[in-house]
Amino acid sequence: MNLHQVVKVYRLLQEAGIETWLQGGWGIEALLGRQTRDHKDLDLLIEVDHVARLLRLLDSHGFVFKYTWEENRWVVEDGERVPTAFVVGHDDGCELDFHAGRFGGDDVVLPSWSSERALSLAEAWVCSMEYQSAATRWRRNFACMLGTICPPIRRRM
Repeated sequence: MNLHQVVKVYRLLQEAGIETWLQGGWGIEALLGRQTRDHKDLDLLIEVDHVARLLRLLDSHGFVFKYTWEENRWVVEDGERVPTAFVVGHDDGCELDFHAGRFGGDDVVLPSWSSERALSLAEAWVCSMEYQSAATRWRRNFACMLGTICPPIRRRM
């Protein structure tokens, strides 16, 4: 996947009101503010309450459901049975790898996929979870990757 595809998908989801957190390689690239290597896919974390709407949106944009991961759990959302760990693809080569969870109190992500326990935000840091200074850095760096104007970084002495 290339940066143009990442930006296109990210903007599509944001415009649809589907809050998204980058995970994996592109999540790290966003934290760094630049692309350092090629990527096969885009790993995304979303809230489980948005999966049915997400799948309809992606279908309307030419994405097809490819498969679920071994850790997938099926849940019922708005009367619809939906996956929580799955991959969709597009014939332009864009591949999206989704995991869906619930965001609980005490700064934890409650995975809806098969997991032994909740993840602390410290463990989910590479998922680009929005918290404190990491969130500010992530948003600033990803905005730079999107080509928007970024304010100068003020360093404390």
